[in-house]
Amino acid sequence: MFSRCNPSIRNRRNTSKDRLLKQTKQQERKIVWLILDAAGYEITTRCIQSGVCPSLSAIQTEGFLGSSRPPHPNCETPPALRALFSGSEPAQSGIWGYQMPDYEGRLERAVSGFGVRISGAPAIWEELERIGRSYTLFNAAFRRDPVWGKGYAGFDLLLDGYRSYRPDSSWMRIDTGKERLKFGGTTLRVESEDDQVRLRRGRRSIASLTPGEIRSVRLSPKVSAVSYSTGKTLFLSSSSRPHVRLSKDLQGRSEQIVPESIFHGNLFRFSRNVGGLSIDEEMGFSEYVNTQMGELALNVVRKLRSTLTILYFSLIDELSHVYLDQIEGSWPEGRAADLLRRCYGLIDSYIGKMMDSLEQNSLLVLSSDHGQVPYRRALHLNDLLAETGLVRRGKTGYDLRRSVAYYHPANCGQVVMNPRQANKAGLSRERIGERVLQCIEQANGNLGAEISYLWGGENDPYLLFLYPRADTHLTGRYDPEADVLDAGLQGGQHLSPLCPTPWIQAMLGLWSPAGLAFDRQRIPDHNADVKNFLLRYLFET
Repeated sequence: MFSRCNPSIRNRRNTSKDRLLKQTKQQERKIVWLILDAAGYEITTRCIQSGVCPSLSAIQTEGFLGSSRPPHPNCETPPALRALFSGSEPAQSGIWGYQMPDYEGRLERAVSGFGVRISGAPAIWEELERIGRSYTLFNAAFRRDPVWGKGYAGFDLLLDGYRSYRPDSSWMRIDTGKERLKFGGTTLRVESEDDQVRLRRGRRSIASLTPGEIRSVRLSPKVSAVSYSTGKTLFLSSSSRPHVRLSKDLQGRSEQIVPESIFHGNLFRFSRNVGGLSIDEEMGFSEYVNTQMGELALNVVRKLRSTLTILYFSLIDELSHVYLDQIEGSWPEGRAADLLRRCYGLIDSYIGKMMDSLEQNSLLVLSSDHGQVPYRRALHLNDLLAETGLVRRGKTGYDLRRSVAYYHPANCGQVVMNPRQANKAGLSRERIGERVLQCIEQANGNLGAEISYLWGGENDPYLLFLYPRADTHLTGRYDPEADVLDAGLQGGQHLSPLCPTPWIQAMLGLWSPAGLAFDRQRIPDHNADVKNFLLRYLFET
């Protein structure tokens, strides 16, 4: 005969069990992983030495900060991020650049590396999903990542702020002398007054901005933007509606966690090309945009407490693409160096706040997907290949569908071959490669381009992979106004880790409130090894 358990004893047992589960939960190790796009080791340590990064300096002295090698042969952001998250190099992941040839469709077309089919090893969050541990991804999962589909339930938050974002229309400059414009399909009118700029849709005033004022405005029921007035000029930068998935437990708190719109844009390229902005005016826009990202990331770290939280920031990359040639050439002097220090100071402030928010059992990881190298001219390689007969010209540019081989306009380092046209011309793969190399020798000898190459292997989709040894950018895009070697294009690039300069090296930082409780000899020096290192940290005793 069974006796009925005393309710008070049963409650004490349940309470003890709950306490044990809670204690076990608190002892679980956690990782907050910040991805700082293009914040390579060289550029980061220079900013630390300049005294504007107290948080990064603390990580360097109390934890670990070192260089890390990006993936090979291409280390642009999509393949470089995938190498961090999964350990797969481009040949395994199938991601070959920021843009890459459309290998599943029309070869001559360029497609986003964030949107192609993914292969290779699973991402770190898939490993956590399999064992029932939670994760939060902030601008980390690609568009076709399986985590967006059915069958995944381990996430607390998935957020993609770029899915509906169009970089080619991210901002619009409006001189106040212009009366009408179209932005996102909405017709607007601008009126300039003595102390403000007024933005109207029809007869309705939708914003009035004084010089230096920045704020978000809704232009129509479906279109929002960030508006910024310098007094003489009004800038509009498109916002995007975030693509979000929340766990069932958090769905009722969506408005508390995720904003209605994600801000984008910067004024770096406009300022360099046109001028007329002070440093405060140029930085004001980026500080506003990145403050939203920083506060959102901080909110996620403090409230969700997932086993793994990945947060992505693009500010350093945005600045470096425009100014790295000046930063590298004049450091620590000059306007570009001042802008870089401002950018690092802003990011560093949020790193410090996250350090203050971490539990004792948490590890803060800082990774850059790559560094950057400067370029001071661009080589229009297809102009040279056209002289050999490999590239056909059309009425409005290159006719790549009828070309035998060409440097792909995705600008991801690849010379690709058109098998159909090669057969028509009776040219073998080796003979086509020889002609391309003759053009490279011509560019190196006559133009000082300093381009090197790798032959594609049996399983590689390209004929040759090209990369610069010095400050030349390679482009396959048609420009009727440009010389073969165009000195008007300058800035920063991150095509390949094969470039012989420390500026291209990525960065890895580690810090914990409790100190680093592992052998430092196990810290990886290659981004493709970071995933397995972090999994060992989470689950090895």
